[in-house]
Amino acid sequence: RLNDAATNAGLESPVYEHEIFSAARGILAHQVSPVLIMDFGASKTKLAIVERGIVRVFHSINRGSADITNALSTALGLPWLQAEERKKLEGLKSKDPNIANTINLSVDFILGETNNVVLNFQKKYNKGISEVFLTGGGASLPGLLEKTRESLRTDVFLTTAFDKTEAPEFLNKTLGKASPEFATAIGLALKKL
Repeated sequence: RLNDAATNAGLESPVYEHEIFSAARGILAHQVSPVLIMDFGASKTKLAIVERGIVRVFHSINRGSADITNALSTALGLPWLQAEERKKLEGLKSKDPNIANTINLSVDFILGETNNVVLNFQKKYNKGISEVFLTGGGASLPGLLEKTRESLRTDVFLTTAFDKTEAPEFLNKTLGKASPEFATAIGLALKKL
């Protein structure tokens, strides 16, 4: 159906692939040891353990960034947009214990599931992960990087997908902040190259 829609619109037939493959292409260099990609989306958090470019494990957690905003909105009695703004500005580093605790509940659930996925991988393949890459719109949640590092006890990085592109120097700071949200799109564009 998607091919028909593209053809009827007079567009070249688009390329389809599961988004985790695009994300891996956009994020990873040539890592040999297993790495974990955590795609922290709005409605889901997708996990992929990738080794030598091959996805060994894929798992989807039915909780994401929008769930945190919904929980904040309900707990604090705030309109959704205000809750979203507070989440993005303060996150886990909030001085308001109601905000920090509410966000922590969702993040702890996600990290608990992530730990289970990593432990199952370790048992099955008898090896651990060497790095974790946070990507997706929710990856920039203040305090998430540190909490993930503490929970998984390994190196954790925000994705830097724009490192594989060239842009004017004055855009570097903006692209650095936006990188987690664009890793999948960059990876898909790189497929054409």
